[in-house]
Amino acid sequence: MAGDDVRINNTVHSWDSVRLRIDGDPFYGPTSIEYGDGVEKAYAWGMGRHHAPRAITRGKYTPKPFVVTMPTKSSAILRQNLAAKAGTKGISNVAVPIVLQYIEDDATITVEAHDCRLTDIEASAEEGPDPTQEKVTFMPMRLLRNGIALYDTSEAGA
Repeated sequence: MAGDDVRINNTVHSWDSVRLRIDGDPFYGPTSIEYGDGVEKAYAWGMGRHHAPRAITRGKYTPKPFVVTMPTKSSAILRQNLAAKAGTKGISNVAVPIVLQYIEDDATITVEAHDCRLTDIEASAEEGPDPTQEKVTFMPMRLLRNGIALYDTSEAGA
C-alpha cells in the first residue's frame, strides 16, 4: 500500500476541478455542494473486570443529504428535467443519479450518489449585486467514492 505522495509545485483539487452531473445532465452554475455518509456502530457490553466492550456491531449505514446551491435559473431547469420524468407523480418521487467529479491532470475523484430523490428546495432573494440562488436537497440511497463504499457491498443490489 502507498501513502500520500510528497508533491512540490503540483496542482491540487479545488473548486475549478469540480464537475457535476444530475441525471446525466451537466450543471455549471452551482456555488456549493455538500454531501456525506456514515456508519453508526454500537458496542456490545458484557461482564468482566476489564469493563471494556466485548464486540461491535456491523452498524447502520446512513447517507446524508446531497445539497447543491445553484442559481435560480439552474434550479428551474433541474425541476423541468425532473418533471419530464415524473409525469403526475411529483418530482420528489423521481430517483436520479448524481455524479460529482474532482478532475486534475494526475487524479480524478468520482463521487456517485445513487437513487437520489429531491426532497427540499430553499430560496431567498436579497437586494444587492449577487445573483438569486436556490438550495436543492436530494436524499441519496448510497454513496460511492471511486467505487468504494462505507457499507458492506457483498449482497446483490448493494
